[in-house]
Amino acid sequence: MKRLYILSMLACAAVCTSVAMAESRSVTFDFSSPESLAAMGLPTPTSNNPTYLRDEIKIGEITFQPQSTLPRSTFYNGQYTFYTTNGNTFAFKADEGAVIKRVNFNGFYDQQRFTASPAGFDSGYTYWSGSTTRVTFTGTGGNSLFSMTVEYEYNEPQEQYSQYDVNRDGAVNSADITAIYSYILNGSTGYKNFSDVNADRTINSADVTAIYQVILNGDTPSTVPAPTFSHPSGTVFYTPTDITISAPNAKIFITTDGTTPTTMHYFDMSSGSISMTVTSNITIKAIAVIDGKISPVATAVYTLEEAPQDNNLNANWKETSYNIPQSGSTATTNSATYNQAWRLEYPHINTSSNSMVVVHATQQYGITYSLELDKSHRANRWTCFTMHNGTPDNNVGRTTSTFSPDDCVPSSYQVQTNEYTRGNYTTQVANDDGTNMVLFARGHICASEDRQSGEEQNRQTFLTSNIHPQYQAHNAGLWQTMENVVQNWGNNSSFRDTLYVCKGATIANVTLDGSTVSGTIPYSEVKSKYGVTLTGTLTIPRYWYMALLCYKNGQYHAMAYWTEQKNTSHSGTTLPQCMISIDELERRTGIDFFCNLPDDIEDDVEATVDTNFWK
Repeated sequence: MKRLYILSMLACAAVCTSVAMAESRSVTFDFSSPESLAAMGLPTPTSNNPTYLRDEIKIGEITFQPQSTLPRSTFYNGQYTFYTTNGNTFAFKADEGAVIKRVNFNGFYDQQRFTASPAGFDSGYTYWSGSTTRVTFTGTGGNSLFSMTVEYEYNEPQEQYSQYDVNRDGAVNSADITAIYSYILNGSTGYKNFSDVNADRTINSADVTAIYQVILNGDTPSTVPAPTFSHPSGTVFYTPTDITISAPNAKIFITTDGTTPTTMHYFDMSSGSISMTVTSNITIKAIAVIDGKISPVATAVYTLEEAPQDNNLNANWKETSYNIPQSGSTATTNSATYNQAWRLEYPHINTSSNSMVVVHATQQYGITYSLELDKSHRANRWTCFTMHNGTPDNNVGRTTSTFSPDDCVPSSYQVQTNEYTRGNYTTQVANDDGTNMVLFARGHICASEDRQSGEEQNRQTFLTSNIHPQYQAHNAGLWQTMENVVQNWGNNSSFRDTLYVCKGATIANVTLDGSTVSGTIPYSEVKSKYGVTLTGTLTIPRYWYMALLCYKNGQYHAMAYWTEQKNTSHSGTTLPQCMISIDELERRTGIDFFCNLPDDIEDDVEATVDTNFWK
């Protein structure tokens, strides 16, 4: 009787709100111009690279998904088009809460020819209509399209509902109390995940009271920030590692299977944090709850790889102290034993007082790259980084073209951006191919295209500690070709679990065919060849290299690229001609690459190049 009386009283006091309706939305995937391609984060197709649609493209709640046979691009009558041939397929997938209603095709063919699953074409094959969260199109002939517009209806997904809206009807009223009461009285499972309104792990009259307070008094808890992770998403661990998920003054709920957490999942009620050990590859999603209000979902992806073994005579962790300033995404003047030296992408660190290591990172994606700086040259010796599923490509594209000094480097060793212009490095000349262009570019080591998961991450590639003077013809020619290939490997999960990359250029003597030669280009050589008098103290490397280590399914493969930078595109040079073993690269540069691998693995993978693998 008491429960019935409470329920009756609440029903009379309930304040109803209108039910949320589906919102009509549309997005357009436009392939008609370089500008529209850039807006979708896509490069402009060229005759040499027409298959740019290799990855998913997301706009709003709709994701365009190329299928196993990749759709291509063409250039026709001054416009770019999306192109499919007989049997090519592509799909549109809707996020949770969205339902695709119609897909319109716009192209220079009057009658497009596709089949769709589910079926739903009009008689002219110019648009599809239906109701689905995913629709797949298969080309039945040559089809060139300027654009495709997807119309859809969208309801906020479950985690966006008010925690008090138990029955998810868009209103907080007596119907939500009835839903909880029905569960308590009858054991109904229909609202189980949403009935624990106050997140105390029980469903009882306290949840009814929480809703009643909202209805009666209009209580609206403040916005709850998403939980934070002690290690950024994308971190690669080599040993089981403890992480902490924190949300001050909140209860935390998590999942480890990729699903969205609810208040019925695991949590730590008391401390506002959860500690757990990463023992395998894992995706963690977490929400925080305060007074029944749910935060946005926070996600972290962690990878656990084979731990380095203590059978390596030259591993970085064998050193007792580095005394190298440890830098992050902001400058620091503190010195400490460097704590990332064990990472597999690292060469053996030079521990002389003339060297320093700098690390740039973001909270969301972890380490962007690490570099070793030669103080006397004010120049980069190498930059290293990893590519894996936690560092997705082309989320943001190239966010800037403006270089800036690295504030993590003491000012006396910084390179200023105007040193290139006031030193005449950017003078226009005719290169060895006969093309008029800038003499020296600000040549990235970790390329902008290597790091486009987030805007801050991409901006960090434009720090002057990550560049060298590089002949523009070489930069836009052979070097860019190498970069494109490495990016394709690094962004292809079927090729790698993790790709470890170390790039650099020579700023000291090198050994070639048993002889010691200079690894830099003297200013006098530039003067005699191109009539340009360079000023300043920038070091110009003569040779550029990339050292690559791929880990896939428990196996390692390694190889290096080596190129002498000349003021030419090297158009007649093929990439296989530039491949050398890691051992050979070490002989030439004097740098011990991938020193943290166990010796038996290191000796095996660094001795030879498996050209069948690296193709």
